[in-house]
Amino acid sequence: MRLIEVFSVAVILVLFSSVLSGFMCEFLKIDKKADELRKKTDSLIFVSESFYNTCHGKGYASLEEWKESCRELWGLEDIEWEVVENNKTCVYCGKWKISNETVEVYCSQTD
Repeated sequence: MRLIEVFSVAVILVLFSSVLSGFMCEFLKIDKKADELRKKTDSLIFVSESFYNTCHGKGYASLEEWKESCRELWGLEDIEWEVVENNKTCVYCGKWKISNETVEVYCSQTD
């Protein structure tokens, strides 16, 4: 009778550990997705704010320096900027791709 009890407890522990292992895998997936979302959000905030600051003469010395720095910091392969002038208003447009999404940010200056 003792052997059956030990065997039953062992089976219950094995089943419990496999369920617990499944839950841990799900937690790891959720944690990985949260890290990816955090990185995407942090890069979006940093790149857009640094673009705005650079356009207004703060932060980076030039938009080329901004582009290269952001490319290295956040692993952005496709990052560009352009200047569109309309009368006395100068509009800067920064574009980059992250996680298969294209992001654009605009900044205007009046001379």
